[in-house]
Amino acid sequence: MTNKNKPVPPNRGPHYRAPWRTIDPSIVIAHTNYPNVLGQYKTSEKEAKIKRERYNRAKENFDLDAAFEIIDECANEQAIDRVIDDLEKTKLDPIIIVPHPEWDAGNGGFDPSARPTNAIPHAFARYLAQVLECEVASEIIQVARPGRKKLTNFQRFIWQSKFEGEVNEKSAYIIADDMFHFGGTLATLRSYIVEHGGTVISATSLATKDGSHQPFPIDEHMVGVLKSQYSVQIDDFWREEIGHETVCLTNMEGTFLSEWGKKIPDLADGDALLQRLREEINQTKAK
Repeated sequence: MTNKNKPVPPNRGPHYRAPWRTIDPSIVIAHTNYPNVLGQYKTSEKEAKIKRERYNRAKENFDLDAAFEIIDECANEQAIDRVIDDLEKTKLDPIIIVPHPEWDAGNGGFDPSARPTNAIPHAFARYLAQVLECEVASEIIQVARPGRKKLTNFQRFIWQSKFEGEVNEKSAYIIADDMFHFGGTLATLRSYIVEHGGTVISATSLATKDGSHQPFPIDEHMVGVLKSQYSVQIDDFWREEIGHETVCLTNMEGTFLSEWGKKIPDLADGDALLQRLREEINQTKAK
């Protein structure tokens, strides 16, 4: 059974996220670090240049052959074992999903400019599907795609991804992507799936900055830190401006807001710091 028209509560902000659930993945499982994917990790200058060119072909020109070479070098069995551990928590059949727009092979009237350029997530999804003996979901598509590498951190909050399409309630979704930073896109995809009756059982990224697994949902400690820094009114503010409360952030998003607040001089008072945050959000919207 699939569900794409499940009623949603009213009075939501622009980027509502469903609250985190106990069954949701607690971490994003990493296979390697950023430099290794780029081909810059423990390699000669000559080889690094060749691998960086390969990465650019995979990232910018949708070169699947180059992307599969990167996956072969960077994916590891220990990370796969962690995904399998997650799958043992459910009896549902697994299915892989990566954030992707609707596109075809160039036939018909489809706008080729909307086609993805980055082949690495797609190659990663196929790799996962092969080793886990499951399918790659294609029904859920990304209908709003902010230019992630061109956005500042605050712009990532203001302009977020949106998704449409049918959710299979009988599948356990494994969300996958090539790089994990803030985790906003993966969190938004996870929210869309659970809002429409689905289950997200695991999340994995080919790479994180240092190659370590990263916390996915914000933890209670970080929520407390934010309320201590910005006052308890931050929840009302974030719900009005962004669309959800701080408990729906990713841990990396929460960490960024906390670190940003620490850099603002002479604003020890929570209400004053919250006002400075409001000004920053408004300035970002105006750009």
